[in-house]
Amino acid sequence: MQLAGYLLDVWHGRTAPTPSYARLWCYAGFFLSLTQGPFNRYNTLMPQLEAAPKTFETQRLVSGLQRSAWGYFKKFAIADRAAIVVSAAFADPASFDRSQLIFATVMYSFQLYADFSGYTDIVLGMGEILGLHLPENFRQPFFSASVKELWARWHISLSQWFRDYVYIPLGGSKKGEGRTYLNLLVVWLFTGLWHGSTLNFLLWGLFLFALISLERLGWGKVLRRSQVISRLYMLLVIPLSWMLFAIPSLKDIG
Repeated sequence: MQLAGYLLDVWHGRTAPTPSYARLWCYAGFFLSLTQGPFNRYNTLMPQLEAAPKTFETQRLVSGLQRSAWGYFKKFAIADRAAIVVSAAFADPASFDRSQLIFATVMYSFQLYADFSGYTDIVLGMGEILGLHLPENFRQPFFSASVKELWARWHISLSQWFRDYVYIPLGGSKKGEGRTYLNLLVVWLFTGLWHGSTLNFLLWGLFLFALISLERLGWGKVLRRSQVISRLYMLLVIPLSWMLFAIPSLKDIG
């Protein structure tokens, strides 16, 4: 994703091509860049690497270790514990009753968030120790009042990548309503395929596209008027969306 973004930035003239292969591989092989994010842009990462502080700062070390420790706690104390319940239920849904499956589906939302944001905190904490300001990837997504807002707070660097390199080049929302929905459909199909090639990921992308389209058509105005409705709505759709994400079998999803 990072190299694709760099090539597209060079193609469109937003970034000058680097004359040094060593510099390019330094960017491509940056050890705090994970395949799942956060994704670093060339224009923001490389200047920081070149200007990284050469002196040791105790405060930077303490702050970075605190953030990394919080990430390890979320990963091992929350995500890995929730995974025990979730894995058992999703492996054989027919063996569990409805209330147990609902509980496992809700727990999966917490597992995914704690796991994903946990290792992001570890990466950002290590970056802080080195004097680097890497992009935030989560901003309290479960406090969102709509699916659109959720995806502005969840895996932010991925959402911004698809916005800048897929949605906007296709025309964004500037070519009429019909074209806007088509562009959103393309983005969410690509988002689903980026996570996996099985049918459930395509269904997951289509489900989110449908929800965001409904919000654009007027449902979003209702959500903005009532915090109660918006909270109940998100409590329903967040676990449902992640259920599609987690279970590859259409029969088990049913």
